Amino acid sequence: MVANGVELLRGESSRRLGRPLRHLVEEFARSEEGAYERPVNYKLHTFAGTVAAVMVVERTAAGEPRLRHYTPAWEPFDDPMNTVCPLADVRDPPACLDELLACGGRLGKALGTYMRIDLFATDRGCMFNEFSSTPLSGLHNTPYCDELFGRLWAEMDPAAS
Repeated sequence: MVANGVELLRGESSRRLGRPLRHLVEEFARSEEGAYERPVNYKLHTFAGTVAAVMVVERTAAGEPRLRHYTPAWEPFDDPMNTVCPLADVRDPPACLDELLACGGRLGKALGTYMRIDLFATDRGCMFNEFSSTPLSGLHNTPYCDELFGRLWAEMDPAAS
């Protein structure tokens, strides 16, 4: 994301390479408040149509992520679920939480397997970002997270266990 000549993810000049860059232009995802700033990323861990956890990714001014996982009912997990990134503070749910969960559930059901579905909460509601079938290659999960997601995987696909 580039705004006013600054690459927003890292806070660096978009011209740092000293040569013209090719850019892919797409709509900027504004924050829920309508600000042109780095959006909060909501990553839904889905098992077929079941949303098991919502990982909220907040980026600091330096671009370093902080994470916190919530249940679909927006209760923070007691376990950090991730062994690499610092834990983010507890936050209120996005205004479009129901839309995020419905979108993630529909996409997960259509895919029929595990998928991490990444969405933004914007001033116009839910916006699709990307999805990943092997986020971080399955590394950096806590034992609690491995047990929870492993159990959900076995429930989703009994033949795989």
